[in-house]
Amino acid sequence: MIDLESLLMKRPDYLDYEDTDFDNFNITELKELERDKEVQNVIAINQQMKYLQQQKMYSLSKLAEEGISDKMFQAVSKVHKGILDSEIERHLSDILKDSFEDKEELLFLLENKNKPFYKSSDIFDEYSSHKVQKVLVKDKLLSKRSIKKQKTAGQHITYVKQAKDSVDRISVMQSELDELKELVLLNKSDNLKLKIAYSKVSEKVSSIEDDLSETIRMLAGKINDQRKIQAFCMKQQDESLSNQSIAKILGVSKRTIERWLLELNTEVSTCDKNVA
Repeated sequence: MIDLESLLMKRPDYLDYEDTDFDNFNITELKELERDKEVQNVIAINQQMKYLQQQKMYSLSKLAEEGISDKMFQAVSKVHKGILDSEIERHLSDILKDSFEDKEELLFLLENKNKPFYKSSDIFDEYSSHKVQKVLVKDKLLSKRSIKKQKTAGQHITYVKQAKDSVDRISVMQSELDELKELVLLNKSDNLKLKIAYSKVSEKVSSIEDDLSETIRMLAGKINDQRKIQAFCMKQQDESLSNQSIAKILGVSKRTIERWLLELNTEVSTCDKNVA
């Protein structure tokens, strides 16, 4: 609580001065007040200038970041498309080279690939109608939820490339499986044809031998290996039957069949000449 009595009894400072001193006292006090105000004004101006400078730097920084962000978006978008359009199991380095006509843009991407990048979902939406991305999404190899978790351009590119590699491997395995199935079917068909041909030949070999000319009978008497006669009869019965098929039936090589047929044709020609 303020003591009014003591306050009233207090002697003012200016009473201790003479007239000239009192004038000097007022001048000194005024100068100090003015100086304090000037200092405060200078401080306020400096603070205001610092604030404006900070705002200017923030605005410039934001504009620069937006420019870099847009440039990164364009770069990552090109690589994203390049991966989707790439041939089966194409190496990433080749995709990167083919995605940029301007090598400076590629260098920019490589320099900033590990910096924060938050537009992966926008790129995902941009290519939502791409046929390959549709397959990746359908096979649950790529999703918008997962691509949002990629926080850098490098992570985005790696994620999409791994998804594409996975579907490529599935495609290769499916193609190999289809080829194998086709080969099995062809083999089954060939084996069936061979069995039918062998059955027909086996049934008719005896009757064919009975109907052979005297030359063939003479030939049969000279040949100890009946498989040679069988090979000759098969070829005479069905000229469209390949040497490879005859070889499979008789359990020898194609070259052996060719040699046998050549020998037998030579023998037949010799026998025919002797008979004549």
